[in-house]
Amino acid sequence: MTRENRPAWAVGGLVAVLIIAAVLVVLKTGSGGKGSIELHISEAGSRVFFENKEKTTTSVDSQTFTARNLRSKNYSLIVAKDGFWPWVKNIDIKNSAAVTLSSWSLPKIVKQEEVLSDDENYSEILSQINNGILAGEGNALVSSDSNFKVWVDKNTIFAEWAGEKTETPYYFCDSGECDSRIVVLDSASNIYSLSFFKNREDVLVFANSEGVYAIEINRAGTQNFQPILRTNGETRFYTEDGATFFILQNGSLLKANL
Repeated sequence: MTRENRPAWAVGGLVAVLIIAAVLVVLKTGSGGKGSIELHISEAGSRVFFENKEKTTTSVDSQTFTARNLRSKNYSLIVAKDGFWPWVKNIDIKNSAAVTLSSWSLPKIVKQEEVLSDDENYSEILSQINNGILAGEGNALVSSDSNFKVWVDKNTIFAEWAGEKTETPYYFCDSGECDSRIVVLDSASNIYSLSFFKNREDVLVFANSEGVYAIEINRAGTQNFQPILRTNGETRFYTEDGATFFILQNGSLLKANL
């Protein structure tokens, strides 16, 4: 069963309806289990599938889908939207675990435009790219809420949980023990640039010899990996906000808005 909570009240005979940004859709799966999954869906208009059955279509950004009374087993989630790459996750619920997830999706065709040499910002952007230093363990990138640190070492992307130990994400923990750092990606080719994606702390953007990609830190179950630009050869980027990327590839400077 699904349900949307939309508070409403009457004032002077008129009905005012407030639609909050985080509409809650709750699925009760039956008795016997105590586990739960809380999924935050980033895009309005996304179809949510739980155990291969469509449960809802989101009406606003940042909508929440919750499945409760889950027994210990593996569950599948899919978030799909026309024109976007699907987000897929398999979750192993153990010992009445309560798991919180956040989906994300990129357009299959990312808007891009070439930045020409006569652009007033061309030289500055090019300088930022060429003089950029790839994050290493000693100069790791820190998420906006200071919970994550990420860096590259020998073409391997690492992530470290720097937040409260009691709030360590489940995917840092295996068999009841939690690691302070995990491997996000072992790249077969050279990594040249690394950044957090938009306002997310759990999704990264990197550039290597094969292109520019977004990847989630969470490797448990299915690790979602989506392309921004496929290339061949050394590729670097510069971004200030994790949403607008200036990408240098084969002498061409491109601007991509995610």
